[in-house]
Amino acid sequence: MKYITQAFLYVFELFLAISIMFCIGNLIAQNKVFAWTENIISYDFLGKFLLLYGIYQIAIFVLISLFDSARRDATLNKIKIIKLGIVRSEFKRTYDEMNVFYYNYKNNNSILINKTDKNDIEEIYQIYRQYIEGTIDKEVYDFYLKNKLVLLEDKYEFYNLAWRLSLILRLCK
Repeated sequence: MKYITQAFLYVFELFLAISIMFCIGNLIAQNKVFAWTENIISYDFLGKFLLLYGIYQIAIFVLISLFDSARRDATLNKIKIIKLGIVRSEFKRTYDEMNVFYYNYKNNNSILINKTDKNDIEEIYQIYRQYIEGTIDKEVYDFYLKNKLVLLEDKYEFYNLAWRLSLILRLCK
């Protein structure tokens, strides 16, 4: 039943998007919104439908893929920071690069890094500072890093899922 619901939502999204594109096209060309419904049973309509379907799919793929790539990149950087923290902790080494990572992220205003990324880095840095200062012990620090790593890896894998290319299914997730 779940798969049927997902398929229905996807087909509904396509129908809605293509109908809106038909309406906009007819509004521009003929100054009528629903003039396209008069030619629904024709080869001309089928050709236009397939063209609009292709345009919609390409637009969704490009826009969402670019957004998801930026999210993957930011998440991958956080995973790298966490993994370096785990290695340093296991071998009882200092994590001097943490200060560099923290200040680079904190002062970075690129479109690839959002507020959530900055908050995550701030949180990781504060836990690191507490560990260095002795406020928390190694066990708590290691648990935090490994737990955060699992959560970030899950988020990273989300961006590989095929259904993410549907706006409605993405909102329903």
